[in-house]
This record gives sequence, C-alpha cells and structure tokens, in this order.
Amino acid sequence: RTGPGKCYCMYTEEDYNNMDSSTKPEILKMHLGMAVLQLLSLGVTDIEQFDFVESPPPSALTKALESLRLLGALNPDGTLNHLGEEMLQLPTEPQLSKALLEGLDRGCGDDVIIAAALMSSGHDVFYRGTVEKRNECAIQKQEFCQTSGDLLSAIDVYKEWFKVSSKTQVAWCKKNALNSKLLRSARETGNEIRDALSKIRPRLNLQVTAENIQESLSKSLLAGYFENIAWSFGHEKLGYMTVSSNQKAIIHPSSVLSSLGDQPEWVLYQQLKRTNQVFLLNLTPIRYDWLAEVAMHMLQYIDEETIARSRVVRHRIYPIGPELVKAVIGCKGSTIKQIETSVSEYSAIIDGHTAFCAVECNVDKGMVDVYTTKDCLNYASNQVNDVIQKKRRELEGYSEVFISNVGGLKTLVANDLTTRLILQPGTSCKFDVFVEKEDVSEEVNSDEVLDILRDAGNVIHYAACTNPMSGPNFRWGDVTYSDVSQTKKANTHLHSVRNRDELPYNVRRIQLKPTHVESTASQNYTQPSGVKVLVSWFLLPAREKAYIKCKSRDIADEIVYNLNQQMTTSFSKRSFVQKSGGDIAVFVQETDDEFTVRKQLEGCCTTSQVEGVSKITVPSNELYEVDLQAEKEKLMEVMKDFETVQILKLWFANCKKVRACVVFEKFESAQDVILKLNERRDVLGVRAMYLELESKREITCDGRLYDKIRKEIEALKNDEIIIEVEPRQRRKKIIITGEDPQVSCTCLYVKI
Repeated sequence: RTGPGKCYCMYTEEDYNNMDSSTKPEILKMHLGMAVLQLLSLGVTDIEQFDFVESPPPSALTKALESLRLLGALNPDGTLNHLGEEMLQLPTEPQLSKALLEGLDRGCGDDVIIAAALMSSGHDVFYRGTVEKRNECAIQKQEFCQTSGDLLSAIDVYKEWFKVSSKTQVAWCKKNALNSKLLRSARETGNEIRDALSKIRPRLNLQVTAENIQESLSKSLLAGYFENIAWSFGHEKLGYMTVSSNQKAIIHPSSVLSSLGDQPEWVLYQQLKRTNQVFLLNLTPIRYDWLAEVAMHMLQYIDEETIARSRVVRHRIYPIGPELVKAVIGCKGSTIKQIETSVSEYSAIIDGHTAFCAVECNVDKGMVDVYTTKDCLNYASNQVNDVIQKKRRELEGYSEVFISNVGGLKTLVANDLTTRLILQPGTSCKFDVFVEKEDVSEEVNSDEVLDILRDAGNVIHYAACTNPMSGPNFRWGDVTYSDVSQTKKANTHLHSVRNRDELPYNVRRIQLKPTHVESTASQNYTQPSGVKVLVSWFLLPAREKAYIKCKSRDIADEIVYNLNQQMTTSFSKRSFVQKSGGDIAVFVQETDDEFTVRKQLEGCCTTSQVEGVSKITVPSNELYEVDLQAEKEKLMEVMKDFETVQILKLWFANCKKVRACVVFEKFESAQDVILKLNERRDVLGVRAMYLELESKREITCDGRLYDKIRKEIEALKNDEIIIEVEPRQRRKKIIITGEDPQVSCTCLYVKI
C-alpha cells in the first residue's frame, strides 16, 4: 500500500474455518539450536524443564540437544564447551556455525565465510526468469554452473560480482540473470560474520591455504550438515533417499546439478522443500568415504547392503540400427511400457518388492539404456534383447508376393528386396507354425520346436513369437524353407511324425500353414501412369445472383463502385453490398459461374482488389440425383477425338457440378484438349466446361522400397516441387505437388 486506504482480504468460509485463531509463536517455528545455546550459556542445565512462555514440543528440545552434542558443542555433562561458546557468538544457526569454524580450521579462509553468508541469505543466486525468458536465463546460467554443486558455483558468482564496480553491479546481474538482492544481502551477512570472528579469533588468517579448496569446503559443510545427506537410487526419475528421515526426494530444478544433468551418488543438501513432491535444495556432492573422516557416527544409520540392492545400475546396448531402437520403443512407447511393467512384476515375484525399471532409447545414436536393480538387470536386458532379435529376424526375413497379371505366380522376396525364388501357383516356402499341446496348463519348449522344424528341412529364416498365445493350439511363429523341395520334405516329415517320443514334451502335433501373400496388383496401391486432367461441368443454370465475399468492407465498397461504373459489364443490373455479412451481390446470367464472375472482376478492378476477394459463390438449384454413367458416356463422346488413356473416375461435387479425372499418355495431348475445350459452352452441361492439369500426384509403394529410394525422393524437392510422405501400414503414400504440372506428373515415376 502506498497511501491511506483499506485492504480487503478475500477467502472462502472453509479456509476461514481452517485458520488458526492466532499466529504461531516464533519459538515453535524457529530452529531451537540457537535458543538452546543461549539458555546453556545462561547456566540453565535442565532445558526440558525450563519455563517457556510458550513451550516447544519436548521432542524438538531433545532433538536440538542431540544435534548440539553431535556437533561437538557440549561437554559430557551437558554444558557448553569452547566450540559451543564460539558458535554462540556467530550470527548463524549452529549447523552453519560448525561448518564455518570447521572451514576456517581446514584453511578455507574467506571462501567459507562467503559460503556461510550465501547459505544464510538464500539458496539460489540465479534468476529463473518469467515463463517467456526462462530458456534464456537457463542458457546464461550454464556459464557459472559447476559439477561441484550449488554452493561452490554460487561462491564463484559472488567473487565475480564483487569484482564489478558497485555502480554497475545491478546491470551486471541483470545481464547475467543473477539475483542482485541476494548477493547484496550475502555481502552484509559476510561483514557481520567477519566482525563476530574478529572478536572470538582476533588473529584469524582469512587467506586460503587449503591445497584442495573444493574438497575442504565440501568436508566443512559435511561437518555441520552431516544429518542432511542423501544417496542416489541411480536414476533421475527415482531421485534420492535421505539418510536421517528415509524420505524420497529429487533434485530441485533450480539446482546447477539439474541444469548439468548430473546425478552424484551422494549429496549434501541444505534443506528440503515440500510441494506435491519433495525437493533437495542447495546441493553439494560428497563422497561416501568422507563420512568416516568427518561424521563417523552417521555410518550406523547407513545400510550399505540395502543401498546396493535398491540402487539401479545401467546396461547399455550399443550400437544397434535405428529400426531396432524403434522396435524397442514400440507404438507410442508401448513396448517400453511392457518391458518396464514386466520387470516390476518379475521383481515382485522373486523379491517381494517392486523394482524400478526404465528403458531409455536414442534413435539417432542407435543406443538403448536399461536401468534397474542388479537382481533384475539380467532379466530386463534379456527382455530388450528379445525384442531386438525378433525385429532383426523380421528385417532379415522373407515375404511371398504375387506377380501381377501372371496367373498366380509368386516371388519369394527378401526384406532387402532381392528376389530369391519364383514360385508356381499353389506352392509356398514361408509358413506360419501352429503347435497343438497335450496339456494346456503346461508350457512348450520353443527351442525344441525349432529343432524339429530344422530336422524337417533346410530352414533359411524363422521368427518365434516372444509371447505366444495360450490355448491348446497356438501360433509358435513362422518359418521359411530354402525351396519348394525342402517345403515338401518338411510337410512330409511333420505328417509322418506321430510318435510322441519324436516330438517335444507336451506337443501333440506341429502344422505348417502358408502365410499371407502380398499383392502388387491391388488397385488401391497402383495408379496408371500418365498426365491427369480434371474436367468440370454444370448440370443446372445459375440463379439470379452471385455473391462475392471480400476480406474487408473497404475492399467490398471499392469493388462495388468499380462494378457500377463499368459500362461494359455483362452484369444486367447494378450490384450492391448485402447488409448481413458484407458480401457483394451481383446479378448474373444463367450461364455464368465462379470463373466468369472472377473474369469480370479482373476486367474492371485492380489486382489488389481482386486479391482481396476470398470467395465467389454462384448458387443454382441443388440436384440430388445424377446419372453418372450417362454423364461419363457424354464425356467419352467429347473425348473420342483425343488420345485418352482412360477416364479414371467421375463424381458429383457439392450437388452442383460433375467432375472427372481423365488420364492422357502424353503431356502434349493434355495441353491440346485443354486448349480446345476449356471454357467452351454448349459442350457439356448448361454452362461452360473447365479443364485443368492436376498439379498433385499420389503413388503408394512398399515401405522397404521407399527406404531404399528415400534419399532420391528427397533430392527432388525444390521451390517448384513439394513432396509429402504418409505412412500406410507397411507401405508409403507419396504425394507430389508442383507448380509445373508436367514436372509433378513425371518426376516421381522416373525415380520409381
């Protein structure tokens, strides 16, 4: 508030009823360590029985006393020792005071004072910025980030800031996305700490003498904040487990470790922040072996065996091809989810606990990382490898394809598009394998089934199902034999095997059934080559008015003025602007249409005015039934004098006009028919007929073929040609659009 007035605080009745009747006393919210130090210095020996104005919980007092004892501030009888008296003189809470004094003893000099000042002032010297500028601030932050953690990074920021002239410090902070207010507060706190130290240690040397300042500072912090340590589960999704409270937490996004993507095995945190998740703030990486040197008593709370069992490890599968990585990912990550769920279920069975599992894929690098516990790593890796091997077998497999218009002949084609065999009608080399069980409740050994198939004939490829369907008769997978003679041999062998001793355990019978055969002659996937021409004609006359929709009212007014001033216009009456919608209404003749109206506009209006027209509508009575066969015969009669390959299709558009697609063998023939028939009246329908070259062509080819010619297809793209590719199951639909119809109609066929 900047002046006199009233402030109204609004809240719901429910929130009001949940409010405390009064503010909590400060002693119930503050850290009790400093209060206990002051009481001990006054000679109070029984802190728990002290008559507070508002007594804190006994458990909090007990914890504060225990914390001071572990910090080394108390004598065995519970009174203050020399360290405790020094801590009492410092303007910092006991944990930070211990870290500060430990740092001075380790030769950290003024650096540990800066560290203490920064920790007292706040946890983040970096400005995260608004939503719009957050990415820019994150990039600027990278310049100061260090793997040594938040505090050591902040110390370097403070030193750089301190070197800058006081007049330009604010501008420097703004330029580097830094918190100027926090840095100024840290400078003031640092001066207070130095004043206090000058009284308790008058001859103190603030020069840095430690050989390894980073390690010395980290150990000093550990000496004060030994209770605030956490170990990593080994993956960022899992985060950390705090030692003192056994609570899961993750690195806060503001941390430099988060910016660097670093996940140290052990960290020291200044505080926890609880929202919908628990976050670790102000992190410093530490080493586990430092505990024995600095905080030996903490080792009793750490179970190394539990940590080793809970911590996830990584298994990297590399290098593999991009198609194999995509197979591991699956449709919208479905395969990854299946693997992760399967590992969790497996761990619950063997260990009684649900283990974490994460599968991370990088298609560009051809790499798959599997994260899970040691007990489950082998199982999880096998799950991923099964998917990879199955996909690899598919890529190395074969397909049977009908040869179009050759009386049922087939080819056995490898997935690299090489032809291995020509197969006569009624013969096959690739089969689906079905296994009939003796006992539905028992399993069948897949390897033993494969051995039987190999004994039956020369197998050149097989693909076993990873999870075969349950039931008495299930599909085991598929098998491809080298030729027809081996196929006959295999079928004869499998029919002759009736002795159960010759079959695998729990198998009653193995059957071979020919797999689905692909067709190259399907009308859905092929189109006649040539040049397409789109033909349009109207079956009913126009109504009295046409309507011109403009992009603005100003353009509409200009066009109306020009139309009414043009004496030679074919419009029989004056035009006008409709009140509703602002469309221009013009009176037209029965034989007029959208094209003739636009032509009239071009004759009396400027180019910019014509470009301001968004739509022209020439209504006619709607016609709901049309004899398309009769219209097709009329079109064929018109086209009989031209070299037409065929009328590809004919349809009725918008209940107003008939459209047809006519294919010519030569581009010159298409140009000739357009020149002679375009805008001609009294040929088809009651108005003019219109012809135009189709600038867009579509062709569908096998996906494997497209993969081989993809680079050549992409090379066709330029300013005049636009090429789009749409997936169609195992095929690719290629759509080519070009300003030059001749180019768009021919270039794709040259490549394919």
